[in-house]
Amino acid sequence: MGSTQKRRESNLSPFIEFELMQLRAHAIALKNLIISVFAHGSDHVLTTGRGMASRILSRPGGKQPLLTALTAAHMCDLIGRFKDFKDD
Repeated sequence: MGSTQKRRESNLSPFIEFELMQLRAHAIALKNLIISVFAHGSDHVLTTGRGMASRILSRPGGKQPLLTALTAAHMCDLIGRFKDFKDD
């Protein structure tokens, strides 16, 4: 966590800090569930997941927001991580 984010979070109320902690925990749990689904999914499920990642990207020539690009890359990373858990 960067110093700017630490500074920002230190100014938050304890309730908001707790809510952010819960949100992070939920995100981690959902990521692990998604990896589990992909690990036991068909090739069609994997292809669909990769297709969703490419669909959120802007059209060629359009301005690509950084968060959108990072999200698409993260989606592809999650799909790729299923191989560590795949039952062969």
